[in-house]
Amino acid sequence: MKSDSKKSEPKMDANSLFREEVFTDRQTGTIRRLSPVKADGSPDPARKASYMGEAHLMTSAGALPLTFEIEAASLGEAAEKYGVSVKVAYEQALAEFQELRRRASSGLVLPGQGGDLGGMGGGMGPGGLPPGGLPGGGKLKLCRIADKLLLIFKITMLDKVLDIHEDCDHALESFGKS
Repeated sequence: MKSDSKKSEPKMDANSLFREEVFTDRQTGTIRRLSPVKADGSPDPARKASYMGEAHLMTSAGALPLTFEIEAASLGEAAEKYGVSVKVAYEQALAEFQELRRRASSGLVLPGQGGDLGGMGGGMGPGGLPPGGLPGGGKLKLCRIADKLLLIFKITMLDKVLDIHEDCDHALESFGKS
């Protein structure tokens, strides 16, 4: 019996290889120069080197690595543009986190909200839950979850604790079912 495992094996393109060099000032961050090489390891002058910056964004959950491209023709130019590039990468990461948080919060469905998903509804008890807790098995119901957030829920096994729906109407209807 033949195995199909070879179909899914990753394969490197020998015509797209780069040599990686790491440079740091030991204070601010790291720049990686990716120098194009041929399949035999010799320099490939037909392609341009590229520069990648690396930094760490400190969050309450720990250090978050940031990796970003620096548009530069030389290592010196990459070092000069590092500060601006890291700021842009930080702003992009922050915007992504805010978007994920917005999507996650807009997908929380609680009984008594009806079709208005914008607020918590009236008569809520501690923690924003209705008096007496949640009906329908006590699970929180989420809808319209971003793919990245859903993947995080599956990895952390939170999908076993949460009741996740693609559509908010189905989430609301499920409160009547036990």
